[in-house]
Amino acid sequence: MPADDAENIIPNATRECKKCHRAFPSSEKFAKCGHCRDIGRASAARKRAEAKGRNEAAEAAVRQSEAAEDRHVKRVKRRRVDDPESRADSDSGGDADHPFYNADSDIEDSSSEVFATHQLLFATLRARARSATASKKPLEFIGSFRMVVHPHESERERVQLTAQDVWKATGYRFTVRDNSKLKSGHKTRYFCSQDEGTKKASKPSQKPDAKHRENPGMTRFPCNGRLTISFRLHDESTRVVAIRLKHSVQHAPYYDVSLPSAAADIIRANIDWSTPSELITRVQAQFPSVTANQVGEACRSFTEVLWKRES
Repeated sequence: MPADDAENIIPNATRECKKCHRAFPSSEKFAKCGHCRDIGRASAARKRAEAKGRNEAAEAAVRQSEAAEDRHVKRVKRRRVDDPESRADSDSGGDADHPFYNADSDIEDSSSEVFATHQLLFATLRARARSATASKKPLEFIGSFRMVVHPHESERERVQLTAQDVWKATGYRFTVRDNSKLKSGHKTRYFCSQDEGTKKASKPSQKPDAKHRENPGMTRFPCNGRLTISFRLHDESTRVVAIRLKHSVQHAPYYDVSLPSAAADIIRANIDWSTPSELITRVQAQFPSVTANQVGEACRSFTEVLWKRES
């Protein structure tokens, strides 16, 4: 037998490692040799250390965010104490004197935080919103970031997209109060869609062909939620997006009170052989927020269409 073949023969007292295919004593009742097991233990320990480091970094970021929020709140309170007029405006509660509704106020004041990217800004806003919800404290945020000008995106569209990002980060949806054209950009002022102080009395449409919907009203809260977003020129290629947000009372996030299209499809597909009560049960099983009045109104609307077709 050649010498090379003799060297490759594995004795009966050994087994092959499933990892490196080396021979190791069969008395060790493992699938891998000792060397591979040592490597595996070291790799697992390294992964645990990395995961622990990431968790500690995330916790440190949250602590820094909370500390910055506390410092900002203290600065705001200090300014109110030092400025009697500002304190009087705050106590009056009128929207006309609200600092968020001051057309001449500048969002980018000394207390504003500047973020490198919009991702970092909204990650910070999301963390502070969660912290405010957990601690039941007011949410106040003033920050800005720079971005490259998009040739096919208007200043107003950028403000609208930013408002949607605020909704996603905080859970609070804001309604436009007014828009202002700035010398070097655009500014929009909002109020929380669930603020009870801004609720308007519903007025039925005077149009003869108008269909009156029976959507339930969104629950309102004394949150005094205000938001201002501006989009300003920084240089020829970049703009500054600035956000000022105040939300005094934490409440349930906004949700759409209109009838979902999928719920309407269920009603439309089963209206011929189902009673209204059966449709209500079926729809609410998938959409608990849909009310019986909404289902009943949809049934009447679809039935009216069927009657018109038959006639």
